[in-house]
Amino acid sequence: MSQTLHAPSPMTRAMELAADQANIISRRQLYGLGVTRSQLRAQLVARRWRRCLSQSISITTGPLTVEARRWVAVFEGGPRGFLDGSAALLAAGLEGFTADAIRVSVPRGARVRRTAGLNVRQTRRWQADDVAAGSGPPRARPEVAAVRAALWAKSAKQAALLVTLAVQQGLTSVELLASELLRIRRDKRRVLLGELVLELAGGVRSWVSWSSPGSAGVEVCRSLPGRLVGAGAVVTTTSTHSGSRSRWPSRSTASITSRRPPSSTMR
Repeated sequence: MSQTLHAPSPMTRAMELAADQANIISRRQLYGLGVTRSQLRAQLVARRWRRCLSQSISITTGPLTVEARRWVAVFEGGPRGFLDGSAALLAAGLEGFTADAIRVSVPRGARVRRTAGLNVRQTRRWQADDVAAGSGPPRARPEVAAVRAALWAKSAKQAALLVTLAVQQGLTSVELLASELLRIRRDKRRVLLGELVLELAGGVRSWVSWSSPGSAGVEVCRSLPGRLVGAGAVVTTTSTHSGSRSRWPSRSTASITSRRPPSSTMR
């Protein structure tokens, strides 16, 4: 006896997709699966589903989970939006920090929808390959998120906290942070972050032994404007072939002189 296999209906496929997204589905996804506006309206009128802001639908009527709110935030940002900054770090598992709003980054020219608890912003630093691989709401890679969270933090103290927590909790590494920091050409906290990355590397002595010529570590050192202070030391190097002295680590031998800056100079 033969059996006829029927393809799942659009409503069934929509329910399955929403189940993988913390019970949230976007209007764009619904229509793309073939759910009609009248079918959506019927579910909302019957109160089986409910609207979440302007772009999302919850297939349940209970309170939204943290994961569900993140999906709603991303959908509100549009098809190219993704969690960024502290929101991306929290989605990656960061502990010991809470954010006032969920940050979603979109490229220049994208539509920005504003609502309480959601911070959708256009950014010139948006790149498609900044998105982390894996399941869950689209989010920036931890090293990208940590650097941007520091740039967007309310204070230098909060910036240092976010970067330090990301490294200490194993979300990213100092080397990845250093590479990401090289993308930042102009920002008031660029020097602060460079110094912080050096300090997180375990001090200048560890940094010199860890780095190699041409590495991100050395490039960060060279990018700092005329000083290397954050790790509490000044690095000078003596060339073994020319006798010249350089301020930055190279193939030559490095000497380290401790020189803690006064507290008044720290940001």
